[in-house]
Amino acid sequence: MLTKDDVLNAIKRVDYPKLNRDLVTLGFVKDVRVSDGEVEILLTLPLPNCDLKRSIVDRVKSEISNLEEVKAVRINALSGILEAPLVRSQGVRRVKNIIAVGSGKGGVGKSTVSVQLALALRKFGAKVGVLDADIYGASIPLMLGATEEPTVRDNVIEPVEVQGVKIISIGFFVPKDTAVIWRGPLVAKAVKDFLNSVDWGELDYLIVDLPPGTGDAPLTLAQTVSLTGVVIVSTPQKAALEVAIKAYHMFKKINIPILGFIENMSYLKCPSCGYKVDMFGSGNVKQVAKELGAPFLGELPIDPKLPSLEDRGLPAMDLSDIGEEFLKIAENLALEVSVVDIKSRSKREVSYTEIIRIGTERSEKAAEILRAVTGGAKVALHLKPLKLRREGKYEPVGEENLYSTLKRKEGFVNVVICDSEGNVKAISRPIDEKEVDKYLSELEKRGLKRYEGELHYPE
Repeated sequence: MLTKDDVLNAIKRVDYPKLNRDLVTLGFVKDVRVSDGEVEILLTLPLPNCDLKRSIVDRVKSEISNLEEVKAVRINALSGILEAPLVRSQGVRRVKNIIAVGSGKGGVGKSTVSVQLALALRKFGAKVGVLDADIYGASIPLMLGATEEPTVRDNVIEPVEVQGVKIISIGFFVPKDTAVIWRGPLVAKAVKDFLNSVDWGELDYLIVDLPPGTGDAPLTLAQTVSLTGVVIVSTPQKAALEVAIKAYHMFKKINIPILGFIENMSYLKCPSCGYKVDMFGSGNVKQVAKELGAPFLGELPIDPKLPSLEDRGLPAMDLSDIGEEFLKIAENLALEVSVVDIKSRSKREVSYTEIIRIGTERSEKAAEILRAVTGGAKVALHLKPLKLRREGKYEPVGEENLYSTLKRKEGFVNVVICDSEGNVKAISRPIDEKEVDKYLSELEKRGLKRYEGELHYPE
């Protein structure tokens, strides 16, 4: 007789792309029901509704259909984009993944790629935003055809939504023909404001269009929020590629995952005969990505229609000859993002035994180990349930989500966030004591309850 275990064992033969781990082990199989040879499966995959997701579902269906006694297979596959398990600032606290798009050199089509990636991911059903961090050359509003301006409510900026994509840009705040003549600190402040003072709401992906180079904007972004990773755009010629490689090493140096390279303007296809002309030397970016051990997301040809489409704010993937290429690259990007998120969670799982060994050590020691074993100050772990100690007695942390400040040390405070069962969900970066009340007030607005006392891991 067909059993649930038979079905699960069949699904275990399907690995998630680029990972040598099956869907069951990764926790993507949420429910299995077997009745009289009919099988119903509930999957939650960390991908938007793209061809790759459908191919995974087809493989699952094929493996189950090959079992004896199976009469019918019904699979409900949901898109559950993984959420970055970190405490973020107010504006982007509900953004699951922040993806920077950089190039190093200007003029390689980075902003075009940023916009079209956002539109492609939106077409897959994802919730998407674009932050135009190219302060000196803001062009995102024009490319998307934005006609409205952002509004301000309760000192919070509401982004403009165009074609289902939320956008914010310095272009909304300065006159059209006025140059932005700012030094580095002002650029850094603008990027921070676009992250912290804009209500992005719930997003699966926030695409950040970086300015060329390796200066203030990318460094500020990396130091202000937890980036999922960066996409590097380059044309094939040596002059652009050498600068893109410098950008790659800069992002590696500040520990930003490289989601992949994109080769833009890879070739020109003759509209009459279809002959490909390699104007800048096609394939060079792919070769460099291979040498660096970085993913290659794909190549984009020169499309004569594209400039006029962007001048009118129209989506290239629907109206130009390179729409399919954009969709495929967006699919590859979504896969790389999911792999980074999965690996990030897996690294934290490895640390369980180290954490559990803490026993009844003081909470300062717990914070120290949490930071050490995860390689940084921001942590997200599912641990042995915590208990609160008050008046010498241990008690559960409560039925609601809570946060609790760890003991102040040298003018800094850490904040721990737990779920209703006391499992640690996140620990924030150290906060200057002068900013603690403001930070905790922000957490209270999110419905988190404050407890007084010290958190421990009782034996």
